[in-house]
Amino acid sequence: MHNKVSPSYIIDLIEQITQTLYSKYASYKRVETYIKRWQQVDYYANDGYGDYPIYNFNIIYKEKEKIDVTATLNNASDDLIIQIAIDLGIEVVGIIYSIAKIESLDKHYYKNAKIIFDDAIKRVYDKPDESIGLANSALETIIKHILEQGKLNIKYNKRATLYDLTQTVLKGFKLFPSKDCIQDEINKIGSSLLCIAQSVETLRSEMTKFHGKDSSQYIVEDPLYAIFVVNTIATIGNFIISFYEKKYTTSDTENTLMVVSDENLINDDELPF
Repeated sequence: MHNKVSPSYIIDLIEQITQTLYSKYASYKRVETYIKRWQQVDYYANDGYGDYPIYNFNIIYKEKEKIDVTATLNNASDDLIIQIAIDLGIEVVGIIYSIAKIESLDKHYYKNAKIIFDDAIKRVYDKPDESIGLANSALETIIKHILEQGKLNIKYNKRATLYDLTQTVLKGFKLFPSKDCIQDEINKIGSSLLCIAQSVETLRSEMTKFHGKDSSQYIVEDPLYAIFVVNTIATIGNFIISFYEKKYTTSDTENTLMVVSDENLINDDELPF
């Protein structure tokens, strides 16, 4: 998938991985143990005397049987290097997701969403369907936290799924599309967010293992879809958190957007998307 990744970028990424590993584990043996966890048999070859394993990469040592991380990773695939970087929390710009991380999730009150979102990132390549499901859950968790605070003064169903939760929070934000709203940008933003939430929820329900599938049903196996969903959720999550904190958690929380009454809200069937 990543056969066109810049060689200079991969070299720099390997250097970051090497520095991170020795900083994190502080010994050659522990670093070697970590690297070995990524090694697996690709296939078995035969030399005429018997079968022997061919690994996805070879571990290279320097003096006194100390692992040479740089040389080892240089004979690994670009995909594997990217996966290791993700696992170690190293930013992989422009390849995994457009926003390296949702900054606001570092705050303690979003910690559950951060845990879920980080898991989604780590599973993008090896378990893309699970990555999609986790990204969906991360956004649900963000929205629920906001609704739980009560500052939007709107009721919600704690068992609601992403699409319903998105509708609720948009109503609280006064961004829900309305027939009478004269600000067309608001309709477009609200409609777009609802459309994305509905699509991600459908993808999670119908094309991942989260709701159980029989052998005839399609399961997402291409990381491309997971990358797209994680990118999308990161962007939406950032917007929702930033909008909430700017409009409802600061001293000047006066909302300058047009107030939309419940009577003017469009029915689901009339949403403009």
